[in-house]
Amino acid sequence: MLETENSQRHRRSAKLPDVGRPRIRPLDETAALSFKVSPELIRALDAEAVRLTAERGPGASKVSRTEAVKVILARWLDSQAKRQ
Repeated sequence: MLETENSQRHRRSAKLPDVGRPRIRPLDETAALSFKVSPELIRALDAEAVRLTAERGPGASKVSRTEAVKVILARWLDSQAKRQ
């Protein structure tokens, strides 16, 4: 019977070099946020987008859900800054 050596036995795993982007981005760099939300929150964001579109007046571009999130966050951050 032939004895075969396990080719994996003496191999050491090589450390892979760091690739990709760091998890923490510099403050001056634009980043994309991605997270799951409930259907209720989606409906609320859509309703807010419709309200913001109506605020803009006739003939203005429609407010997207993403833009609504940006406006809501900016307003909230502004109100928090005024409290402090």
